[in-house]
This record gives sequence, C-alpha cells and structure tokens, in this order.
Amino acid sequence: MLFGRSIRDEDELVKLAMVGDDAATGDLIQIHQQKMYNLALRMSKNPHDASDLTQDIFIQMMKKMDTFRFESSFSTWLYRLAVNLCLDFLRRRARRWDISIEEGPDRIACPSSFSENPTSRIEERELKADIERAIRGLKPKYRLIIILCDIDGLSYAQAAEAMKVPVGTVKSRLARARLKLAAELKGASGTIKRT
Repeated sequence: MLFGRSIRDEDELVKLAMVGDDAATGDLIQIHQQKMYNLALRMSKNPHDASDLTQDIFIQMMKKMDTFRFESSFSTWLYRLAVNLCLDFLRRRARRWDISIEEGPDRIACPSSFSENPTSRIEERELKADIERAIRGLKPKYRLIIILCDIDGLSYAQAAEAMKVPVGTVKSRLARARLKLAAELKGASGTIKRT
C-alpha cells in the first residue's frame, strides 16, 4: 500500500500516471528513488550531482511517460532513461574539465556480512573501501555494467535494454569489467583478500 492506496502492481501505477494521476506518479518516484539516486551517485561520484541527476531522471520520466509501451518492465525503461542521462552528464563534465573521469568523495554501497568479530569487521570495511576505490577507478562503461548487473542485480537482458546494446555486449563488457576490477583489487592490496 502506497500513500494510503492499495495498488496491485507497477503496471497499474504506470497506467494511472500516464493519464495524469499525481499520486501514482509520486508512488512510482517513491518506489524507484533510492535505486536511481544510487545509480547517479555511483556514476557521478558526487552527492550533489547525484541529487541533481536523480531529479532530472524523474523530470524526464514524467515528460516521456507517454513513450512507455509496456514492451519491457517499467523499471528497465526507467534504467535506460537514467543510464542515458548519467552518460550524457559524464560526457558534458569531461568536456567541461577536459578530463575523462574525476575523483569524488562518494561511497558505493557494497554488500556486507554481519560479522561479530571486531577484527573481521575492520577487514570487511577495508575490503569494501578497496572495492569502492576500484569501482570508482573503472572507465564509465565498465563502472556502469558493474553497477547495473553486480550491484543492482539487473539481468543481462535488462542491462542490455537499459544500455541499448546486445546481450552479448553486456556479457563481454561485464567479464572485462570484472577482470579489471579484480586486477585493481589485486594491485591495491598485493593479493585479493578472502574473508
């Protein structure tokens, strides 16, 4: 139940939002806001830029809602819109600063185990920090595929649709991204830690 209304599924919310139901639009934003912000933060590496990008994502969602055709899930459609906005932002920023990637103080959320051992918790935090740095150091196309598939859990097909590339490209790019990530982690610590 969202905002006091019982809605059976996302498709129903989308249909209501398409005919101007502000409450349904608000529900869709509430459902997807955290994932879109996380994607924007991981791509922009800056909380302020991520907030702006998230706002832009939902503005574009509202403007382009009539282009959604129910040929894929709404979340996949929204990811595609978000990916395009994030990549456009990175291109503009690179041109503005004449660089390809700039470092920022973001924090990428990584899965954690809930160890009770203080030493293990410290090692886990160090490993998470190493992973965060390694992900931030990847080229945008590799960072994006790691975020979509390994962090956000999109299937190959969903990631392919969001990125407008063939599934084979997703698989090969993800394999290369994982290899680059592993090499970065190995280089950062001498050996990859296993806990």
